[in-house]
Amino acid sequence: NARRKDPNFYGFVPLESKPRTIATCLLTYIMSICQLASKTFACALCAFVSESLLAAFLLGEMVIFFLYKAVRKEFSYWIPLYGVP
Repeated sequence: NARRKDPNFYGFVPLESKPRTIATCLLTYIMSICQLASKTFACALCAFVSESLLAAFLLGEMVIFFLYKAVRKEFSYWIPLYGVP
């Protein structure tokens, strides 16, 4: 059993706090870089094929984003106006 061989490390993430935090931050950072790289690659391929395809791709993503915001009701923001009736 792997846990019996090394009780402080099981799987990919260590059990101690500091190494676990470093691993989590590093993995999150790597995932973000991969996501940005794939998005950039997709935009470059769309632009290579045609500019209208790139515009449709970006517009579609923005429409999905704003629909998501509308469904979650995150568009309204109440500015605190103190002293105003």
